[in-house]
Amino acid sequence: MAAFVLTQPLGRVEAVRDALRSHGHSTLELPFSALSPRVDGLAALGRIAKEDFDRVVFVSPAAAAFAAPVLGPVLHGHTGVAAVGAGTGDALRQTGILASGQGVVMPPAPPYDADALYPLLCDPDVASVAVVKGTGGRKDWLDRLRATGRFVQAFEIYDSRPVAPAPGVADELASVLDSGEFVVWLLSSRGAIRALLTWQPLGALLGRLLALPAIAVHPNVAESARAAGFVDVRLPDQGQTLLQAALAVAEDPSNG
Repeated sequence: MAAFVLTQPLGRVEAVRDALRSHGHSTLELPFSALSPRVDGLAALGRIAKEDFDRVVFVSPAAAAFAAPVLGPVLHGHTGVAAVGAGTGDALRQTGILASGQGVVMPPAPPYDADALYPLLCDPDVASVAVVKGTGGRKDWLDRLRATGRFVQAFEIYDSRPVAPAPGVADELASVLDSGEFVVWLLSSRGAIRALLTWQPLGALLGRLLALPAIAVHPNVAESARAAGFVDVRLPDQGQTLLQAALAVAEDPSNG
């Protein structure tokens, strides 16, 4: 069994925690942001029908999770549901936005990001695209799509705000390190890495923590982690979600 240090935001970290614990692993949550729903964006999204868009794109697992209560089975059978990556595709299935056995359009291999998804949205049969996302983030790829003559509508359905990890987490980390347990980071964003480096309660622990193996959700996050001083940074294999990569490393620490 392994202990995982989770950096996903509140509103997303709970699902990752519960999944890892269901396999017998322990977790420590170290979120530096919190997600919350946007009522106006969800209301707008709830009014769409399957026929409204040729592609309906979800940019993150959080987008799938927040959209599920308002979409329900609206997109069941829609051949144009798209995901930015494997983790988002998995979330679409888990939340019920996709019906059992329904396919999803997504990049075939890492890196999973908007740039990799973009060519799949430029199919000649795609004239209209809905993008389900949080506030902020990259918008250049949306402008590129619009420049091709396609109708693009973004539905911003959740916000992100900074938070501090719970009191006592640094002491828990020290205890886990001293126990000799196999400890692995799950790094979810470059913002989480930046916040981690400046979080004062870690103090002298930081050097020991940077020496632990870390699984990054995306090559850009892996690059930031290495620049921050993480010495053993790994990426999910092709088609793997972050959760699947974590379970594989727990079973065999040489994976990744």
